[in-house]
Amino acid sequence: MTTTLETVAESAPYAPSSNGNSHHTLKVTESYDRERHVPVKDAFNLLIDHAPHLSTEKLKDAIEKGEIYVYDFDGQRYVDRLDVGRVYNVPMASPQGLTIERYFSSPNEDPFESVGPYHEVTLHIDKGEGTSFHMDGALFPASWDDQNANNIVGDKYFFKPDKQKWKDKIKQKTGREYEFSPRHLIERVTNFIVGEGDRLGYFTTEEGVWCRRKQGD
Repeated sequence: MTTTLETVAESAPYAPSSNGNSHHTLKVTESYDRERHVPVKDAFNLLIDHAPHLSTEKLKDAIEKGEIYVYDFDGQRYVDRLDVGRVYNVPMASPQGLTIERYFSSPNEDPFESVGPYHEVTLHIDKGEGTSFHMDGALFPASWDDQNANNIVGDKYFFKPDKQKWKDKIKQKTGREYEFSPRHLIERVTNFIVGEGDRLGYFTTEEGVWCRRKQGD
């Protein structure tokens, strides 16, 4: 890595979240997400190692101009992988969009109900050194009978926020301060993907952007 990139990684300016300049950052997250946030220096290394056709100068320029939000978690500077992708995204002048035909579901059918009845299960993983994951009353399809797999889904993928603000939002949707069913997880992820695809013009028809989305999502 060049000295220039190292300097940017160490002294990247923090882009204000409300001044309108961070146009590659659609929404500033309030807490660290290990899947999304990557140290600034590592972001440059990822481009060099895995996308050598993309110029690191473009990311450097976006950071220096405050066009991408730079986070501070425990004194280290991070950028969001999604924001880095937007730096290099070039929208088509006249996007054609995709036509997606229904395949795994039927019109007017709730896909979450199509898997059969649900039942309550207890999830538990002993992680050693006195730590564990435990959740009572998790709601899973009865056909999902692999307890170990269910434990992993609950531990690794259910959203369990620390901040009260997010706990309150989750409770409005699920009745609890955390996700406790695969339907919550799947709905959250698919709504985000479909919403981004719709915003970027990936679909040509309303049918293509259909998603089980509740009012207010």
